[in-house]
Amino acid sequence: MVLNSIKGGSEVATLFAQKHLDLTVSSFPAMLSGIDRGTAIKVMAPVQADGIAMVSRSDIDVVGWENFLAYVKASEKPVIVGYHSPTSAPKILFEAAMDSAGLRLTGDAYATKKDADILMMDLRGTANIIPAMAAKQIEFAVAPAPTPEIVESKSQGHIVLQLRELPPVGRWQNFPCCVIAGRTEFVEAHPEAVKAFIDMMTTSSEWCMANPQLSSEITADWLGVPAEVIAAAKMTLSTKVTKDWLKNAALYPEMLNRLGQCTGALQDKSLDDVADLVFDFQFVEIEQQ
Repeated sequence: MVLNSIKGGSEVATLFAQKHLDLTVSSFPAMLSGIDRGTAIKVMAPVQADGIAMVSRSDIDVVGWENFLAYVKASEKPVIVGYHSPTSAPKILFEAAMDSAGLRLTGDAYATKKDADILMMDLRGTANIIPAMAAKQIEFAVAPAPTPEIVESKSQGHIVLQLRELPPVGRWQNFPCCVIAGRTEFVEAHPEAVKAFIDMMTTSSEWCMANPQLSSEITADWLGVPAEVIAAAKMTLSTKVTKDWLKNAALYPEMLNRLGQCTGALQDKSLDDVADLVFDFQFVEIEQQ
């Protein structure tokens, strides 16, 4: 097995299309975007839910949804929110929640408050969040754990809220973030290898949830940050396909279509419509409906 570190989900989808990658742990909406463009990808298991937060610069005293909403409404120009990848779960989830709250979004750097309430900025990787905050290029950022916790630990910003706290209450909880996915051709040709990989991820996920302190210490050593930073991350690790996971996963194609980001195989389709195209759950436990 050769492990590759990749910047974001959009790059993963490109590498799948080029047949330079066989298996991945990556963003669910990024895999949906790849499938929408015609890349033969199968999502084979959940692996992480929640663990997504919004951070602000240290000089912006905003904590909680109501205070963020008040800050946006009081601003004389679109509030700048950074994200690490255009097909990342944090971006898609945040945009959907803002749309649900009636806030207008744009990617146009020349937009005025008449045009939008929030300007979304692509930072091209989580490593660029702290530099962008330090340079005051952005006011807020949405990112997966442990990036928000690392930002806070380095006193470069603070966590405003966990995205599962966004209104309406309960809608964004236990939301899929990363999944295990594979290039369809590889999955069909090497099912034993794929099963072994997913079994390993299942065992690892179960062990991490059962041993949070030790798993935080091991992860912290790998990332070079204090163990308490990792322990502060609020996420769930599991490869089990539950009813709640499927219900929340179904919101992604709905959101991508509402935002105009599906133009191919998933355009105007619900997740039920394309379940056979998207999923292959032969290697994992599925909760009975």
